[in-house]
Amino acid sequence: MHPMLNVAVRAARQAGRLINRASVDIETVQITRKDRNDFVTEVDRASEAAIIETLLAAYPDHAILAEESGFQPGRSTPADTPLKDVEHVWIIDPLDGTTNFIHGLPHYCISIALMERGVITQALIFDPNRNELFTATRGRGAFLNDRRIRASKRFRLEDSLLGTGFPFRRHQDEDAYLTVLRPLVDKGAIMRRSGSAALDLAYVATGRFDAFFELGLKPWDVAAGSLLVTEAGGLVGDFDGEAIEPEVMHVDWDISAAERGGYPDFMMKEIFEQPRTIRDTLAGRMVNGHLKFDELTLNFEELAAIDRVYIIACGTSYHAGLVAKNLIEGWSRIPCEVEVASEFRYRNPIVTPSTLVVAVSQSGETADTLAAIRDARIRGAKVFGITNVVGSPIARESDGVIYIKANKEIAVAATKSFLGQVVALTLLSMLLGQVRGLLTTKQIRMLFRELADTALQVEEILSDLAPIDEAAEACKDATSALFVGRGIGATICYEGALKLKEVSYLHAEAYAAGEMKHGPIALLDEGFPVIAVATQSPTYDKVVSNIQECKARGARIVVVATEGDEDIKEHADYVIYVPKVRDCFSAVTVSVPLQLFARAIAIKRGCDVDQPRNLAKSVTVE
Repeated sequence: MHPMLNVAVRAARQAGRLINRASVDIETVQITRKDRNDFVTEVDRASEAAIIETLLAAYPDHAILAEESGFQPGRSTPADTPLKDVEHVWIIDPLDGTTNFIHGLPHYCISIALMERGVITQALIFDPNRNELFTATRGRGAFLNDRRIRASKRFRLEDSLLGTGFPFRRHQDEDAYLTVLRPLVDKGAIMRRSGSAALDLAYVATGRFDAFFELGLKPWDVAAGSLLVTEAGGLVGDFDGEAIEPEVMHVDWDISAAERGGYPDFMMKEIFEQPRTIRDTLAGRMVNGHLKFDELTLNFEELAAIDRVYIIACGTSYHAGLVAKNLIEGWSRIPCEVEVASEFRYRNPIVTPSTLVVAVSQSGETADTLAAIRDARIRGAKVFGITNVVGSPIARESDGVIYIKANKEIAVAATKSFLGQVVALTLLSMLLGQVRGLLTTKQIRMLFRELADTALQVEEILSDLAPIDEAAEACKDATSALFVGRGIGATICYEGALKLKEVSYLHAEAYAAGEMKHGPIALLDEGFPVIAVATQSPTYDKVVSNIQECKARGARIVVVATEGDEDIKEHADYVIYVPKVRDCFSAVTVSVPLQLFARAIAIKRGCDVDQPRNLAKSVTVE
């Protein structure tokens, strides 16, 4: 087998394992509708990412044309080079037959082809259900699992079995299809529509179908299949019988127009998607009153033996870890440390086989976090992942994973993925408390129910943005801001300050309120914005006292408080109310107005909230 084809086989089998694992529990798979009867799932994206990662690891200079992520020029190829002139382009359909997949119909495949200067030279189609691998190299024949295959020799329509694909998009060539179909039916041809064009072409190559036809196919649908057919002795042509070489084109499209859904920006859209993120992350996690984690390979005995937890993360994910530290230590009494991944890997931490390392990453590919868990595994630690991307490197290299089910997050500043991380880490904290015998089944049920209720409470917050906008208008011209709180309130302040910095470019810092007199209070003067989290908690009175100290020095006070707290108005210039929740769940509700506050200020300052300067969605280099 050609060396390049060998690499493609390795990529396809890796993607096939992801698809097979996901097929076991299809109901939990996130599905997005691209058009009528046209779907994409998180599995499509994970499969594509795994394929691309493997191919580029072997051939980093090669270009990529993939169904979900589009065209990626090679490192040494100018982006405007016509595709027919690019030296090497891998053409990928990570899951051809997605509709079959989401309905549990086992007829779908992975398709990978290599095009060299406009000519398809290598082809692979892999059916992970039947473990059938169709391969071809130009000039060397076509094979099924290393057995030479040939196209059918039947030439009479009445003896033939034809594959086809009927229109599935609205107004897509219906008349043209009927024109072709009618004479074929009249002449006695037997038709099958199986729902995977690539796999149908592989079936033509091996003689299972005598022919296949369809209109409106894309390059990734036919690139591999066309070479398989020709190398098996078949013909690829048009409806006039003329032989053709499939034309590969790169089409630019506006993702924002397609997916923003009427919202002014992705950040606002994703903030409003947070109730769904909470519900989806919790879905299926409580069965008959017990927490359920099918993805966790550790048994209860192994979990009960854990005597130390490290949460390693970067940026927003780090702040989610700070929330979890409070919950893990409170519910399970296991010492928990939260570490910046880039520091953890270089400081020689105490890690033993009874240590649990929890890696938190939206993308699942953050370079420092990935390197840190690899170091931890070498030291014998158990590793657990919290991520948004199925099949991501962190998910693959962990002993278990909780997917946060936030769907694709486009805005650089994380919002819904943060809430998903907080919810997932809360579930993990509950599990550790349960296996240590410190949380009863009754308590677990109660906590789970209240955590689920936060989805409704977030919807309530989103129903009235006027107080947030009013506070933002008063603070938009500031040059600096201070966020203060205590307990879990302090951890959310860190995230609130980060959001403000990310999207508005307004300098902001966060401090535990009890630290005010140890330096930060020196910053305060007339009109200086202080954003305080003063929800109902055991430290509420202490926070109010800190707010009074700030007010006495002329600061402009914005307070996030619990509904019904009228007394707080005496100490604040602006009050943003959130529904009353148990203190351990306040991170979920309080973070939402702070996200909206940061966005509102950024918009008023004329900033691009979706693509802040100097920032990227994922950091894949150190």
